[in-house]
Amino acid sequence: MQLTGRPQIRYSAAFVVFVLGVFLYVMARSLSGGWSGFEANFYERKTLVAAYNRIRLQMGDRVFPQVVVGRDGWLLFNSDGNLDSYQNSNLLTNRLETIHRQIVLLDRYFKARGITLIVVVAPNKETIYSNKVPSEIQKLGDESRLDLLLQMFSESDPPIVIDLRKPLQEARADAQVYYKTDTHWNAYGAYVAYREILIRASQVYPDLQLLGLDQFGLKETTPVTLDLARLLGGDFPQESMFLVQPKFDSNTYFYRIPPYSNISISTSDLSQRKLVIYHDSFGDASLNAYLKYSFKEAIYVRNAVSEKGFASTAWVDTVEPDVVVIEIAERSMVYLDYLLSKLLRGKDTLHLLP
Repeated sequence: MQLTGRPQIRYSAAFVVFVLGVFLYVMARSLSGGWSGFEANFYERKTLVAAYNRIRLQMGDRVFPQVVVGRDGWLLFNSDGNLDSYQNSNLLTNRLETIHRQIVLLDRYFKARGITLIVVVAPNKETIYSNKVPSEIQKLGDESRLDLLLQMFSESDPPIVIDLRKPLQEARADAQVYYKTDTHWNAYGAYVAYREILIRASQVYPDLQLLGLDQFGLKETTPVTLDLARLLGGDFPQESMFLVQPKFDSNTYFYRIPPYSNISISTSDLSQRKLVIYHDSFGDASLNAYLKYSFKEAIYVRNAVSEKGFASTAWVDTVEPDVVVIEIAERSMVYLDYLLSKLLRGKDTLHLLP
C-alpha cells in the first residue's frame, strides 16, 4: 500500500504546487500596476470572463450584464434603456412634446432656406423581431414613444418623420433584416431605410435616383464577433456580415475628414443633389453605404448620444444641402431634444412660430 500511495502523494503535491504557482504568477502580473488598478489589470481578465460566460451559456443562463439571450439564440441589448423602450415603459410624454415642437420649428426654418428635413427613427431590433424576445419580457403598454410622437403631428403638417417599422416588418418576410448577434440592422435592413428616405426626398426632388437592391451585391464575410457577442467578453457566437458592393460603374468616393474623425464626406457623379445627415451607429451599419451613391455630395456627422456630442448646423451652412436627414435609434429618440436644440441654437425662428 505504501508503494502505491507514494506516487499519489507526489502527484497531489505537484498539483498543489502547480496551482499555487499559477495563482502567484497571476497575482504578480495583476499587481504590477498596484492595488488601485488590480481589477482593471487582472491578468488574462478578458479570457477568464469569456470562458466563464461561455460556460454559463452552455449551462442555459440567459441574462448577462448587457445582453439577454432571446429565443433561437438571438442576442438582445440590455442597456441604454433598450428593453425599457421595447416594453413601452417611461414614455416621457412631456419630452416628446418638446421634440415635436422642435422638429416642426426646424422644418420651417429649413424650408425657408429651400432645404427638406427628414427624420428617421431606426427601430430597435426587438420592435421588428418581437418573436425573439423571451416571453418573460412583456410590454407594459400598447403605445410606444414613436407612436406618441407621430400622433402629435397634425394632418396639415408635412410628413417629416419616417416610420420604418412596417416596411422592415414586411421586408423580414423575404430576408433577415437585423443581425442575430448585433443590435443593428444588416445590409438588407439598411436598404429598406435607404429606400424610404429616397422615396420621401424624391417627392420634393423628382430627379433623385432610387437605386434598386438588385443593383448591389451583398458580399457575405467570414463569421466575425459582432457587438452584442463582444459584450459577452469573447469571440463567440460569431455571425457573417454583409458588405454593400455596387454592380454599376460610378466615380463615388467616401472618406473621413480628417481620418478617424466623426465627420465623413462622399462624392458621386450619379446625382446633382446634396445631403447632410446626422446619424448614429445605424448610419454606419450600411445605410451610408447606399446613400453615398444617390447624392453628388454628402456630409455624414456621427453623433455620440452617450456624450450628448451632437453637432451644430455648421455643415448645413457650409454645404447648403438640398436634404438634411436626422437618423437616431428608437431607444435613443428621447435624446433628439439635445440635437434639435443645437441645430436651432442662435437661429432667428420667432417669425416661424404660428
